[in-house]
Amino acid sequence: MLEILNNSGARNNVADFKIPYILKRDFSQHFKLGLMRKDLKLAENEMKKLNLELPLAMHILEVYDKADKKGLSEEDFLATVKVLEEMSDTKIESKLL
Repeated sequence: MLEILNNSGARNNVADFKIPYILKRDFSQHFKLGLMRKDLKLAENEMKKLNLELPLAMHILEVYDKADKKGLSEEDFLATVKVLEEMSDTKIESKLL
């Protein structure tokens, strides 16, 4: 999957920086999940004011809400990976590390 991301339009600086942390299972915070969730809640409020329906944004917020309920708010926002792994019954890992 990493090879596909690195050789496509999905490649970006955030992914280049963050993916090694995910693979090392290092969720020490660079930007708190709780702060990202707060920002997403602010965006949700604006969506409501404008009567916008953005299903993908709402799904992302749902993942952050689940992470918050699991007590992950003080970890890096990458800790959402733990929720996504649980939802998909899989674990992101590298055979190279």
